[in-house]
Amino acid sequence: MKHGLKKDYTDKEIMDLLLKNLSFTDLLIKQHMSGREQIPRLTAEKDQIVYAPRNEASYREFVKSTYFSKDQEDPFSHFYIKESGKIERLHKTYDEHQTKYKDLIDKSGQ
Repeated sequence: MKHGLKKDYTDKEIMDLLLKNLSFTDLLIKQHMSGREQIPRLTAEKDQIVYAPRNEASYREFVKSTYFSKDQEDPFSHFYIKESGKIERLHKTYDEHQTKYKDLIDKSGQ
């Protein structure tokens, strides 16, 4: 996400976006902490807030539907998964050879 922002926007544009919208973020946090059933959504009219319904079950279902999405795999995760697969195969191969070696030692001792 950071790379995408830096690629598309200048540092000044990013800071302007963040700093101008801090009041909206603060309001979101207050609404969440107060346990209200709805979250604010800004409309085209300046400083007017319209509340949208909030449904936890629908949100959880949405998150579950994105688990296997290609978008969930960022470059670091892709690299990590690939490298951990290599290490896992290495351990599996080692264990197989150790088992074969022990079997050969046992058979030669008989």
